[in-house]
Amino acid sequence: MKKTLRKSMIQNRMNLSKNEVNEKSDKIFLKLKENPTVNKATNILLYMDFRNEVKTDKIINYLLENHKNVFIPKVNKASNELDIYEIKGNDDLILSNYGIKEPNSDLLKVVNPKEIDLILSPGVAFTKECYRIGYGGGFYDKLLTKTNENIITIALAFEMQIVDSLPIESHDKQLDFVQTEEKLYKK
Repeated sequence: MKKTLRKSMIQNRMNLSKNEVNEKSDKIFLKLKENPTVNKATNILLYMDFRNEVKTDKIINYLLENHKNVFIPKVNKASNELDIYEIKGNDDLILSNYGIKEPNSDLLKVVNPKEIDLILSPGVAFTKECYRIGYGGGFYDKLLTKTNENIITIALAFEMQIVDSLPIESHDKQLDFVQTEEKLYKK
């Protein structure tokens, strides 16, 4: 069930034009700029977008310009978990074998996930109650077990990624919010 849903949702997202992705991402960016939770946070983890995900480059630049500490995850192949790195700008990023920008782990140190106040999360599909399914690696669910319990999580998604229900399992973490181009869903 998850596998089929994941495949069709990714395909639907890939069918969005570059223009649609940019327009919807810009709307989400403007909503985040006005979000008090984002503005209060100091240490913010977010992802580097790929495959028609909500674009994060403007968000990252905005956060850095506003003196926020920005953290980007990178898959640690040995532990099969996410390592967290603080970046100061594009110079701290390199292109991975998958064509995704990621922290240059040769230059940067791994940061303790407990330092993070806010996670801006990717995902494949979401409910209005703020449950998510990702790409199937469980990376964000594992990461959330290592963060402070009062961390705030906001998924960034397009409205077309919102579904009525998902096959939720015991290890699936509920997020605090899902921000789309149209509205903010709260758990």
